[in-house]
Amino acid sequence: MTKISSRKKIRVFLLAVFSMIATGNIVSAGQGKIDKQYQQARTLKEFEQIANKIQKILKKEPGNPEWQWRLARSHYSIAKRAEDTKNHHYDQCIRHSSQALEVKPNSAISYFFRALCRGKQGEMNGLWASLGIIGPFKEDMKKALELDPAIE
Repeated sequence: MTKISSRKKIRVFLLAVFSMIATGNIVSAGQGKIDKQYQQARTLKEFEQIANKIQKILKKEPGNPEWQWRLARSHYSIAKRAEDTKNHHYDQCIRHSSQALEVKPNSAISYFFRALCRGKQGEMNGLWASLGIIGPFKEDMKKALELDPAIE
């Protein structure tokens, strides 16, 4: 009887782990480490170092949406600190968020960062020049909130 309940516990545990893997709810150790570095970063140089680390990882795992949105997030933070290359980094944020969404279309965080960077570009370009950005910005933000109402 004990063996059966132990086996049952193992099966339930494995089923839970596999379902978390299948839904993408497990953060790899590398992603957790990068997330911690990101949370602690304050300077342009620190965010650039994080982006460089992620780019190296993406050379080995080019289609990984978890790394793509993290690179988008890094470019967003770089853009906020790099006056001369701000627009370039917002473009990169949009690009990497979009690449993440091609692989994982239900990624709230990817929609969020794409919307955020589109909105920032709209602010930079002024009202008249950015009228075309309003629709895609709203759609991305709406989708992000539908997928994850707690997104920030």
